Amino acid sequence: MDTRQAEIVDKIHFVVMAIEASAKEMRISPMEMRRRLEKVGLVRRHLL
Repeated sequence: MDTRQAEIVDKIHFVVMAIEASAKEMRISPMEMRRRLEKVGLVRRHLL
């Protein structure tokens, strides 16, 4: 895995963990949290 791929994997891992932790705090499912974040463009904006 080259450096660029490793950076992408790290970003995805961070986003997944953040979504799960935030969902738990808000007492909603991670899928619902992801849906809400995607609706306002935050997931795509963070990953790109």
